[in-house]
Amino acid sequence: MKLTDSAIRGLKPAAKRYSKADGAGLSIEVLPTGKKVFKLAYRANGKQRNRTLGPYPLLKLAQARTKRDDIKRSLIMGEDPQPGRTALSDDVTRPKDETWRDMCDKLLDRMRQEEKSPRTVRSVENKLGKTYPYFGEKALTEVKAADLLEVCKDVESKGHFETANRLRSAAGRVCRYAIALGKMEYDISSVLRGALVQPNSKGFPGLTEDEEVGVLLRAIWSYPGSFITRSALQLTAMTWLRTTELRKGRWDEIDWDNQTWVIPAERMKIERKHYVPLSLQAVSVLRKMQALTSHKSELIFPSIGGKKGRAMSENTTGHALHSLGFKGKHVPHGFRTTASTNLNEQGWDERWIEKQLAHEDNNRTRRAYNAAEYFDDRRRMMQHYSDWLDKVRLGSTTQDKPDRRLK
Repeated sequence: MKLTDSAIRGLKPAAKRYSKADGAGLSIEVLPTGKKVFKLAYRANGKQRNRTLGPYPLLKLAQARTKRDDIKRSLIMGEDPQPGRTALSDDVTRPKDETWRDMCDKLLDRMRQEEKSPRTVRSVENKLGKTYPYFGEKALTEVKAADLLEVCKDVESKGHFETANRLRSAAGRVCRYAIALGKMEYDISSVLRGALVQPNSKGFPGLTEDEEVGVLLRAIWSYPGSFITRSALQLTAMTWLRTTELRKGRWDEIDWDNQTWVIPAERMKIERKHYVPLSLQAVSVLRKMQALTSHKSELIFPSIGGKKGRAMSENTTGHALHSLGFKGKHVPHGFRTTASTNLNEQGWDERWIEKQLAHEDNNRTRRAYNAAEYFDDRRRMMQHYSDWLDKVRLGSTTQDKPDRRLK
């Protein structure tokens, strides 16, 4: 059956992309993101080709059919409708024009060769993937700034301003690599600066006042949901780890003898191994988790009721805080704000705090220091902080400021 506009509007995204045919090679492809793109399959020079006609509903069904018919007429006349190609000829062969997607693949391969973290490569790959339905098969030399702007504006229209800017940045990496290889003349992403909405960064909400933090901790310690979720929140408060760093933690990363959690570089934002001194309270939480999960999973926080071998969902702890009444007031990442604000106010060395937060240092010499820098100092600081959390949770806000902190 041929497609109709109402049928196209009713197509829902699935886990994998799929297509619905209209006839004569025309189909519409539905991406997992919900994006819908008209495609045309045809044969030229004895070879099967696929061409992207444009996104729906920017390109209407009737317009897509007209494009299809125009291309079919070109084929009958012996003309190759593919941009950048010459007239059809059985005895003439020429190398395939390098496409935008070809260059994207080259950049991603280079990133893997440079041993960039899998997380970084996936992030860039996901951003570039958004451009493929628009101009992925377009000859590299014919890709214009207007093409990239169309994609970014489409992302912006959904309210994803930060994603649009990151997409522009990822495209810029491809352009600069292509320029270095002599494949492009200029960076099409550079002219889009100022053309996109700049998101107003509000940071991650986090409570900092003693009384508010006490209310938060008492709610977490009495959380009525899963014990695994409660433990994850408790450890996030004590260790200041980012959600991905914590939820994908494995039992073999815990050094029980030295009371240290050693997180591998591939799971760190800074792409370097990170040492987390564990307070007595943190060890206690981990021991309880060990009794619950270590015999059936290599993961400290396995998925709750999910597929075996899968880590806890990235949204689990955030949803738990929402359910406890802290939506818009405190998120899992906000525990880092809580720790940094209070320890700085209490007079602890800023270098120790920043190192424990695993913040990248702009100074290359300092970045080269051992991952365990200030470790003994940080251990004392982390034990003090867990003690402070206990005090505010139990309602005692008296702050001890021992001289040993700055020694």
